[in-house]
Amino acid sequence: MAPGPLPETHLTRDPVFQLNTCIWLVKRPAGGTPGRRAPYAEAGFALRSIGARLGVAEPIRKSFVTFGLKPDPPEPDVLLNHPRSSIHLVLECKAGSFSPMSSTAEQGRKLLAACSDPNAALGGAQHAYVIYVIPAEDVELQTATLLHLTAELNGHGLSPAESGTIGLSITPDGLWAELSLIKKTARTEILDLCTAVQVTEGSKDGARPLYIIPFDPAAAANQSPAELAYCKRLLSERLCTYSMGEIGRADVPDNVHITGDDAVRSATFNTSVRWRARELVKLREQAVTEIYTILDKGDLRGRVRRSREYLELNLADQDQQRYALSLLARAPIDTMADRLLPAQLTLDEADNSWNQP
Repeated sequence: MAPGPLPETHLTRDPVFQLNTCIWLVKRPAGGTPGRRAPYAEAGFALRSIGARLGVAEPIRKSFVTFGLKPDPPEPDVLLNHPRSSIHLVLECKAGSFSPMSSTAEQGRKLLAACSDPNAALGGAQHAYVIYVIPAEDVELQTATLLHLTAELNGHGLSPAESGTIGLSITPDGLWAELSLIKKTARTEILDLCTAVQVTEGSKDGARPLYIIPFDPAAAANQSPAELAYCKRLLSERLCTYSMGEIGRADVPDNVHITGDDAVRSATFNTSVRWRARELVKLREQAVTEIYTILDKGDLRGRVRRSREYLELNLADQDQQRYALSLLARAPIDTMADRLLPAQLTLDEADNSWNQP
């Protein structure tokens, strides 16, 4: 008998937990467990990008219209690649399985179709596997959906990409991820991954990996209130820590420049350089706004100037430097977190943000 659904707050169903688990498969933050590499990195895989928009070959794009699909290209959550062989794992995180009749299935059809031409979809790729990252208890149902979608696309004359799942589970030993393919493959690069691998140690909340991406504005609407609050607080703390480091290293008198790009890059262990989500533009701007709001007080009022991309803090002496550090150390993190980027942007807002000065 299949297990019943788990509570919405179960970690393996949270999109930011899933996203960070995907990253931990290939990348560990500096200062992690000595001598222990990420399991997929051991097999030669690396993180290529997060939230990148795929290319679509023109014949496949035309087929979208034939099938009644929207023409815009799919944007999977994570791309992992094997640089030696140019194999790609195209990862899409979902809270659970979905049926072929659901609205979510449209994205599945587009991913399977687009990745059937991996060179067009990914640029230089030799082979692509579309993999859904879901709770382990939903793997069976998701496998059935992928088989249905594959057969449907075959019936329309397409040769969809190979596909499968990564099932996530938390046991008393830790967090585990298991790759399963719909169709067996002879590629040793993939065969080496088709087993359960341990991502972290610890049970329940203790199995949570250190979040390399602490907050994803595109996923916020799909998080429980408790998980969303956790993620926003974590990002806020990291933004303050980064700002304290920049101000603390200043050789006063000095003008300290803090950019939203650098602040978010620090908060994500430099991973934001591979994060393609359009929402990042607003997030960087909000980071500058929040740091400005904390610093523009008392003896520093009028000494902090900001644009949308950065702020400048004019420090005349060490007293002002110490005061700035004390403001950041005492910053109301919960209030700051509450003001962070709204849960979602409309597509128009996101697209227009690229054109803003």
